[in-house]
Amino acid sequence: MAEDLDFGKKWMFGIAVALRKGLHLDIIHNIDRPFEEMMLGLESWIPIYMTGQVSPYYLKGVQNTVYCHFHYVSGAAALTGECINGFHEDGHYHFTNNREEVQHSRRIADHLLQKAQPLMEIYKAPQADLFRAFLKNDAATVGARQNILSAPPLYTMPEDLLGRILKRSGMSAADAESIKATLKQQTENIEQILTANTVIDELPHVSEEAFRASPLTLSLSNAFIENTVTYTYEEYTAHLKATKIFDEQHLNYTVRFAEKPAFRNIQIQIHENEWVMLSKSKAPAIHFVIRHSKMLSAFQNMILPYVED
Repeated sequence: MAEDLDFGKKWMFGIAVALRKGLHLDIIHNIDRPFEEMMLGLESWIPIYMTGQVSPYYLKGVQNTVYCHFHYVSGAAALTGECINGFHEDGHYHFTNNREEVQHSRRIADHLLQKAQPLMEIYKAPQADLFRAFLKNDAATVGARQNILSAPPLYTMPEDLLGRILKRSGMSAADAESIKATLKQQTENIEQILTANTVIDELPHVSEEAFRASPLTLSLSNAFIENTVTYTYEEYTAHLKATKIFDEQHLNYTVRFAEKPAFRNIQIQIHENEWVMLSKSKAPAIHFVIRHSKMLSAFQNMILPYVED
């Protein structure tokens, strides 16, 4: 079903309708799936996670490999299904809006959630201090890092360039100071990481024509700033140049370029065999940290198209 494009469009449309209504979704993911299915699922769910309206879970341990079940319930309806593994064409599906049946399905869903484990650690603005502490502590740990970015990283930007961008954007004094403090912390963290570990940053190097059609924004999610700051093309190219210089000055740092962002306004950071973090670079900021080994493996094996620069 995941390979069926028409089904995928209908599925995503249904999810989008629920989110537009302001509903919050609790989803227990089936992560005991082949790698190809896992990747298809990630491509669909990453933008949905970024809305902040989804709480993802998983069931720990080995699940039943003969019977397959799914169970969806809202306040007004329930949809359930079952089949034998490998024989989905003979699956049985039941939809109901009968009040008693819906209430029963709600109780079953609540029981399932009690057995489930959070798939991710979620950081929003109220958890900003915990998030910064997590990053600071992680900088002192060993392990290679790989980042898939939608814009150059803040830690390669010279302070004077950042100051000019913030002044031009009309950023408030308080927000400007918060962003500068974030730059300082990110710089300290990356310098500590690079003393004994490698870091690979993969980011887009878009043409002027492509940039004019769809300008990039500064990666300010770590600052939890509500306002979005868009580069001018000149500022963007200056930041790219600074990133290349940063590469030349740091033996353990490598920057790679792609023709276009892998994801628009989404950053993926990977600490090898430890965790992967998904971040939305546009306001409001939100970060998801995943430690599950199978999900981590799927992200570590993502292949993106690079161009020589």
